[in-house]
Amino acid sequence: MADFPNGFITAIGFVSLVLIFSFFFISFLMTKNTSKRNTEVLYKINGGNPLLNIFMLSSILIAIFHVLAMLDYLPTW
Repeated sequence: MADFPNGFITAIGFVSLVLIFSFFFISFLMTKNTSKRNTEVLYKINGGNPLLNIFMLSSILIAIFHVLAMLDYLPTW
């Protein structure tokens, strides 16, 4: 334990990557797949596919920035 004092914080960082994958990527794929299968829905969200693609792009950027921060490639204050 003395050799790696920040192990819990590092583990929380890796867990957050799993959460990014499960919350953002999986929900994007589920929404995309559902919109392909069901053309008649009770409600639609304004924005359609462009909004969904922006959501996916922002999710990818969050994951990339998180990995870069974990590797100390981003400045910290």
